[in-house]
Amino acid sequence: MISGIELTGFQWVLLILLVFGFCHYLWLIWNKYLKNKSTKASDTLMEKPENTLEQITNDYKEDSISVSSSIPSTFAKHNVKIAIFNGLPFHFEMFGYIIYFCKLNQYDLTIYSVDDSKHGWKEIYLEMYSNLEWKDPSLFGSEYMNYDYIVLTTDDDNKFPEKLNYKNNVICIDHHYTIRRPSIDHSFHIATRPFSDNYRKWGLPCYPIVQTILEKVNMLRPAEAANTIHIAIIGGNNNYEIEQINRLSSSSKMCLHILARKVNSDLIKALNKKFILYIHENSSTSEMLEILKETKYLLCDMTRNKDHINGKSMSGSLPLAFSNLNTLILSTMNNKIYNFKSAYTFELDSNEPIELNSKVESAQIEKIYQERNSLIQSFHNHMNAIINQ
Repeated sequence: MISGIELTGFQWVLLILLVFGFCHYLWLIWNKYLKNKSTKASDTLMEKPENTLEQITNDYKEDSISVSSSIPSTFAKHNVKIAIFNGLPFHFEMFGYIIYFCKLNQYDLTIYSVDDSKHGWKEIYLEMYSNLEWKDPSLFGSEYMNYDYIVLTTDDDNKFPEKLNYKNNVICIDHHYTIRRPSIDHSFHIATRPFSDNYRKWGLPCYPIVQTILEKVNMLRPAEAANTIHIAIIGGNNNYEIEQINRLSSSSKMCLHILARKVNSDLIKALNKKFILYIHENSSTSEMLEILKETKYLLCDMTRNKDHINGKSMSGSLPLAFSNLNTLILSTMNNKIYNFKSAYTFELDSNEPIELNSKVESAQIEKIYQERNSLIQSFHNHMNAIINQ
């Protein structure tokens, strides 16, 4: 009986269902809009004044902050199947940020790639994401139609079977400022960097290898205690600008790690004797990452590859720096294109020393962390825009 109106059993059930449905609708509205607004400030690391090491340690205890919690995968579809294609015996490092995107969204991912037993990326990726399958690229031609989207991780991969009957679902990762795969819809191209010419949307291929600020702080503490700086330079094909490297200066001991397939002995002779030199030839991926985790600075723009500096292609050192929360040492010329806020810049046409220090700068690590979050989110936004269109 409601206000003199008698209801039947069926009408009572119907009324209860209507009330429940209305309450559920209100909860959805609150969860989607009001809750997001109220938690936005706490979910995102905001700019803070210089913190002491003790403050930063208290702020970021254990694994209280991770990129996966601060970078939600917003507006993602469900049950999406994605494939990566790579027919080249290199560029395995390009898979990580795509795997991370799929992991956050719980997308099925299959990698069609040549074997990577020589480098060790495959084992790292399979451990990173359990819902991942690695197949020989020869199977791609008979299975490509099983996927909602296909990511071509290198735009000029000559093994990619371009003439298959794709349904406008190939996402092309551009490594060069020119359009090297014009057959793919322009809106499905994502560059690895902001190019100086033919600008298009871009996403730096970084993802969280060193997960938290506290993790990086703890990894740098032993070197700080020993008044030592660890600096790394990766690859470069021995085309190093020795004069630029010799500009590095510090009152602390400088350990310079050169990671390359083969290092020219003439390079060692030309380097200043102030460096404690470590040569890492043919290191595995896991060995390289362990070195970078304990490294404070990662050098860039100190080779003769001017395309990396002029904005025509990307140095692989940049995403590794952000993935491992290293301070990136970058030329001012290059950073005018990137506009990184956390990079330590230097002038190419100067002879002035590039001063480094061994102090664990917690505020600097936080700045890199925040910028990495923004870079990852930007790539995720580009991917979601393609998948949801």
